[in-house]
This record gives sequence, structure tokens and C-alpha cells, in this order.
Amino acid sequence: MNSKKVKNRSLGLSDFSRATRTRLKGEKGDQGASGETGLQGARGETGAQGATGPQGPPGTARAYARIVPGLIPSIDPSAASQGIDSVVRHGTGRYCVHPAAGIPTNLPFVVTAIDAFNRYEYAVALNNTCVSVSGGPEGFHVQTKVLYPDGMFPNGAELTDDVGFNIVVP
Repeated sequence: MNSKKVKNRSLGLSDFSRATRTRLKGEKGDQGASGETGLQGARGETGAQGATGPQGPPGTARAYARIVPGLIPSIDPSAASQGIDSVVRHGTGRYCVHPAAGIPTNLPFVVTAIDAFNRYEYAVALNNTCVSVSGGPEGFHVQTKVLYPDGMFPNGAELTDDVGFNIVVP
């Protein structure tokens, strides 16, 4: 067959041998420009809340409690507590927190103020023990104080019964 007898555009790819088809491929061209970023799709619905995970291991604190302040302070029954038996007020802003049997009163402890009337009230862990009438150790000594907005204590530290606190004995 010669080119005069073949009508233009009448041959298809299958009319050529495999070797001829392989030679028909040209060199690869340059990559084209990137297209514009499309619009963001609609946000899907929030899935259902997952199941509650297993309870973690118990903490290592020996004792902890939330103390409700006042003339007759108490351990807050709505908050978790462990190893604290009672709390006694020894004057305005002065508290003695009694640990359960077996928890020494000479251990270090920390306190944080809660539900303070304003941000200038705080609790102080004195890191010493309250002393009983007989002279023996009684519990952990905590004081609650107020600091005025000007940053000064009026006539020294002003103790207050208005500040509840958390106590933790690690």
C-alpha cells in the first residue's frame, strides 16, 4: 500500500504494528500551570459524643479536702476528700485541719483558696502543726487572709473567715 491509495484520516492506531505505535510517541511536554483552589465544601455535622473512658488510677496524695470556711468550718461534702477527719477554727482566719489516724502532722502540705470574695483573698499553708492544749501536734495550721487592691495589708495581715480552701498532703 502506498500513500496515494490511503485516504487522509482513514487509518486508526490498530492499523499500525506495535513497533510503529511505540515510535509514534513524542517527548514529554512541560507541566502545565496549577489551577485555582476550589471553594471549601460544607462542614459536616458533629458526631455523637464518645463513651466515657475508664477511671484512671488513684492519686498518690495521702490526704485532701475542700474546706468550707466560717465560724464553724467543715469539710465540703460535695467535693472528694480523703484522709482529713475534721477542721477546727482557732480564731478569725486561723484553722487547724485534722488528718485521719496514721497521717503524720509534720508532713508538708499545700493549700489553695477557693470561692474567694475577690481576687485578693488567699489561703496560707504555714507548714507547721497546730498544737493542742496538751502541747502535742494536733493538725495542719492554715490561715486565710485578705490583701487589698492597693497591694497592702492594713495594719499587717488581716485574717478573714470568708475564704474556703483546698488542702493537699502529698
